[in-house]
Amino acid sequence: MHTAWSWFKRIVPPFFMLPLFAMPFDMGPHIFWLVAGIASFISLKHIVVASVRVIRSGGEDQRFLVTQLRPLLTCCIFFSALAWMAHQTSETSAELNVLARNTALQLQEACQSQGRCPETPPSDGWQLEGAEYIAKVDFMHAVFTPGKEGQTFSIRVRYRFDDNLFITGGVTAPLEEHR
Repeated sequence: MHTAWSWFKRIVPPFFMLPLFAMPFDMGPHIFWLVAGIASFISLKHIVVASVRVIRSGGEDQRFLVTQLRPLLTCCIFFSALAWMAHQTSETSAELNVLARNTALQLQEACQSQGRCPETPPSDGWQLEGAEYIAKVDFMHAVFTPGKEGQTFSIRVRYRFDDNLFITGGVTAPLEEHR
C-alpha cells in the first residue's frame, strides 16, 4: 500500500496540467499558464541539481529516475502544451488574418463603388454581438467598426494581450494594415 501511494504521488500531480492543452494563452487562463510555468521551472532546477549530485557521486544513485519522475513529467507536459498552443495559435491567427483581409477587400470595393462604406460586414463569418460585429476563430476574434458618416471602416484582429492587427480603409482612404 505504501509503495502504491508513493507512486501515485509521483505520477498523478503532473497530469493535472493536461487541461493546458485546451486553454488559450490569453487573459483569464494566463494564471494557469503562469503557475504551470513556475512549476516547470522549479522542476527543471530540481532535475539539474539532482543530475549534478549524481555526477559528483560517480553515478551510484539507483533511485535517480524514480525520484526525478515527477519533475520530468511536469516539464514534458508543460513544454508539450506550450508547443501545442504555439502551433494552434499560428494556425488560428493565419485563418483569422485571411478572413479579416478578405472582408477588408470586399468592404473597400463596396466603399469605392458606392461612395459610402457599408455599416455591416459581409455575413460570412461575422455575427452581431452587442453593438459590434465579431468574427471568431477558436479563441481569437476580429472586430468590425464602421467609421464616421460611412466614409471609413476598421477591422481589428486581436491575437493575445497587446498583439493586434489593424486594417483600415474607406471611400477616400486607402486600404492599410498596421500593428
